[in-house]
Amino acid sequence: MATRVRVQALALLPLFLLFSPVPAADSISAASPVADGQTLVSAGGVFELGFFTPPASTARFLGIWYKGIAPLTVVWVVNREAPITAGTTASLAINGTGSLVLADQSGREFWSSPPSNVALTASNGDNPSRRNTAIAIGLSLSGLLLFGLSVFFMWTKFFTRKGRYQSTRRLTSFDSSNPLAPVQDRGMEDESSQSKGLHDVTLFDMAMIASSTDNFAASAKLGEGGFGTVYKHAKLAFMGMQHASSLGPGVGLVYGELGGGQKVAVKRLSKYSTQGLDEFKNEVVLIAKLQHVNLVRLLGCCVHGEERILVYEYMENKSLDTLLFDKARSAQLDWSKRFDIVLGVARGLLYLHQDSRFKVIHRDLKAGNVLLDGDMNPKISDFGVARIFGGDGADSHTRRVVGTYGYMSPEYAMDGVFSVKSDVFSFGVLVLEIVSGRKNRGMCSSGEQTSLLGHAWRLWREGNALTLLDEAVASGGGGRESEEVLRCVQVGLLCVQERPEDRPHMATVFLMLANLSVVMPQPRHPGYCSDRGSTSTDGDCSLSCTANEITLTVVEGR
Repeated sequence: MATRVRVQALALLPLFLLFSPVPAADSISAASPVADGQTLVSAGGVFELGFFTPPASTARFLGIWYKGIAPLTVVWVVNREAPITAGTTASLAINGTGSLVLADQSGREFWSSPPSNVALTASNGDNPSRRNTAIAIGLSLSGLLLFGLSVFFMWTKFFTRKGRYQSTRRLTSFDSSNPLAPVQDRGMEDESSQSKGLHDVTLFDMAMIASSTDNFAASAKLGEGGFGTVYKHAKLAFMGMQHASSLGPGVGLVYGELGGGQKVAVKRLSKYSTQGLDEFKNEVVLIAKLQHVNLVRLLGCCVHGEERILVYEYMENKSLDTLLFDKARSAQLDWSKRFDIVLGVARGLLYLHQDSRFKVIHRDLKAGNVLLDGDMNPKISDFGVARIFGGDGADSHTRRVVGTYGYMSPEYAMDGVFSVKSDVFSFGVLVLEIVSGRKNRGMCSSGEQTSLLGHAWRLWREGNALTLLDEAVASGGGGRESEEVLRCVQVGLLCVQERPEDRPHMATVFLMLANLSVVMPQPRHPGYCSDRGSTSTDGDCSLSCTANEITLTVVEGR
């Protein structure tokens, strides 16, 4: 019986292509090389390997491109430093040592895979269940700068005992000193074999991003946080043409280029923070697979040495906190816009908890992580500390508490226990902030030392909840608007109740907000976690403030 061959081609920077051991259309063997004019198509029909001639050139190159996408979108070139001259016929074959070799009819080599990176397992005739040959080749090309030295796309196929194959695509981290040794991403494994993977993410080259942001000039900054800095970037749309490699226009270091001159935001993660690397992995894995109108869209990413870059859609009105807590600008948010923002964030959070293919706990929902587009539509951003959870809704525990005081639920801040109800608590704080225009930190109110939650609770019990409304919001004090304000205050207080089991799920929260005829329960005492803050002064009043602007990590010894 003929030996079947499975070829797994690993591009060091960074493409993994695995051909299924089935028909000759997607396999290669010593007896069946790939000649010019022939192609190999991956079993899933996504990638195609073959010879091509780029525009404005007569030379031939062996490469991998997306199958069925016009114009030709090449994502990897084998012999970019050794073009095949016109009139020369070459083929890709497996030699006697198990290496892949690109050579012409005279035996002149244009490229070969390193022998040290080849693993060949011969078929075992005595064991029919293992009658296959697996060849794994690591392709190290110094001129190929698609992604970087740390993060790679892996596209794998594995066979069941019945001979059928299942497909998974996942993001895997590799040690740059040993590109063939995988490093597990804890908690980020694919949930099923039907994962769509990350092939829709654009991979940008560092030099292009640096040049287009004027080398990350301060004048291009949009904001800065604990994990990195965000820059305005308007030139990435033209990278595919303007920054093409020597192969010609359109064939370069980028695939899946943006179109229409679209503006984007570039998030440059701190290269000195280990949390920055964790955040990068989380955001690429999660945002690339979560698509919703109220979630920020990830357009691409880049890794170069210690630099880690995320490219998002550009939000013209920046983050909610830049408007909400600025007295000079808060008037731009009338009550209609504020209520729409509340509903939009609720829809996004409901999608994360219930309707997405992954069930996700954000863990750091706050005004600074809600971005506003040109029409003031809200989009939840910053999934660096998000966690995927099981469908049973059980609580999880962590020794590494990350988030922002003032938005963190008491059980999470104090005991490291988090669940969807942790996000519900954060949402409740956000709703009360949107209504009042005040941060949930120490504040002076009638000479009392209290947080926003305590202030809202006191007004609610006194029957004066409408007075919580931001003075910058023009309100007639009656009609549907007043009813929406009262409903938001009540929903916010229901979400910040001290006991997690008393807080509603986001499906109930959205229903209560969207349907004014729904009868809501009375809220119980809110949870507080503001006693550990620093002390500052505001006028003549001494305040106990939450550390609302920091991200907290608790490290415990073993």
